[in-house]
Amino acid sequence: SGFATSIQMLLLLRCLVFIGVCVEFVAAVAWLAELFPEPKRREKVLGYTQAFSSLGGLLVATANGLCVAYAASLPALMALGSAPIQNPHAPWRYTLMSGVLPAIPLILIRPFLPESPIWQSKKQAGTLRRPSFAELFSPALRRTTIVTTVMFAMAYGAAFGAIQQIPQIVPGLPEVRQMVAGRPVPEARLTEQRVAADVTKFQEIGGLVGRVALAWLAVVVVSRRTLVRMFQIPGLILMPITFAWAARTDLQVLYPLIFLAGFFTVAQFSFWGNY
Repeated sequence: SGFATSIQMLLLLRCLVFIGVCVEFVAAVAWLAELFPEPKRREKVLGYTQAFSSLGGLLVATANGLCVAYAASLPALMALGSAPIQNPHAPWRYTLMSGVLPAIPLILIRPFLPESPIWQSKKQAGTLRRPSFAELFSPALRRTTIVTTVMFAMAYGAAFGAIQQIPQIVPGLPEVRQMVAGRPVPEARLTEQRVAADVTKFQEIGGLVGRVALAWLAVVVVSRRTLVRMFQIPGLILMPITFAWAARTDLQVLYPLIFLAGFFTVAQFSFWGNY
């Protein structure tokens, strides 16, 4: 993705990356759920494990900040094909490449992980069968499948649909416009990217803390409806305030509000993925 020479190439490669990440994520969650059959322990393991996806977001926001600061000193990227690379020192290219780093230990560890005991016992007993996608829409599961899918889509839309616009929103803030006033265009763009990376870090920290909080509350709060509403209702109030007001008028207020927006929206991913 870092070597992309056209928007079409970048879109295709980013889609392939996301497919791989999501398949691995779902496989890991299913494996852990089978590895820990005792309900309370399983919920703790799944909750805290999913919190690390927000830690990954924080790490990539940090990597982006470093790339913005040091991109000009890094080796220039050479084209892999015939089309030349425009702006071979672009920070976003190095940021995308940083995603290889966490994949390396996963590649090394994956072959040595034990099989799920439940899967292994079914295989030995000859009762293992391929899962059926259509079974998710059987009368017994149809309602759960549809409601969970819609709610998960809404949670993603609220969190990433808005939060991923931060790089476009931040340059319009009065404080940021004042920072870049009179500076050369390349220097102004780097300043805007640096501030956007700082705002994103606050959101990712909020998401990380929110996931950990949900993992803890899942053991304390018995009612699953009460648990999800503890995050949904504040999220419904905070998201409009954050993006309709703070994201347009005040950078200093945006920092704590984007933290809270991440806290109450990103945590819901763990809920719909686990419970």
